[in-house]
Amino acid sequence: MSNKPLVERLKDVKAFFFDMDGIFTDGTVTVMPDGELIRTMYVRDGFALKTICSLGFKTAIISAGFSQGAIKRFEGFGVNHVVMSSGKKIDDFKSICEKEGLQPDDVLYMGDDVADLECLRIAGISVCPKDACVDVLPAVDYVTKENGGRGAVREIVEMVLRAQSKWNF
Repeated sequence: MSNKPLVERLKDVKAFFFDMDGIFTDGTVTVMPDGELIRTMYVRDGFALKTICSLGFKTAIISAGFSQGAIKRFEGFGVNHVVMSSGKKIDDFKSICEKEGLQPDDVLYMGDDVADLECLRIAGISVCPKDACVDVLPAVDYVTKENGGRGAVREIVEMVLRAQSKWNF
C-alpha cells in the first residue's frame, strides 16, 4: 500500500478490473420463466467503460455470476477479459495480471461483496460503491458517492481520467 494520497495514486492506474453484479448493476436480477437472469445496466457506466477501453487501459470483468447478454455488451465495448462464473476471483485476477504483464499495484479493482475482498486487498487501488456490503466498506481506499449500477463506475473512471488529464470532453 502506497503512502501517496489517493489523488496521486490515481495517476498510476494502468488497468481497471470490475465485478459485475452490484457494480454495473444494482444487484437486482429478474428471473425469467426459463431461469435466465436479466440484469439492467446504467448507460453512463457503459460510456465510462467504453472510454477506458478506447484509451487503451487494460480492462477485466470478473464475476461469479453469468450473463450472456453482459458478455456481449462488455466485449462490444472492447473489454480485454470477461470472466463469468468465476469460482475464485483472486485466481482470475492474478491470471489476468500475468497475461497482461501487470502488477497488482497497476490495477484499480471495484467490487461490492465478500467474494471481492481478496482482490480488493491486493489491488493498487480498491474501490466500492456506497451501497457495498458492510464487510467491504472499511476494506477499500475509496467509497463512491453513487450506488452500484447507478453511476459508481462512471464516478471512479472519471476521477482516474481527470487525474491523468485524459477526460477530454
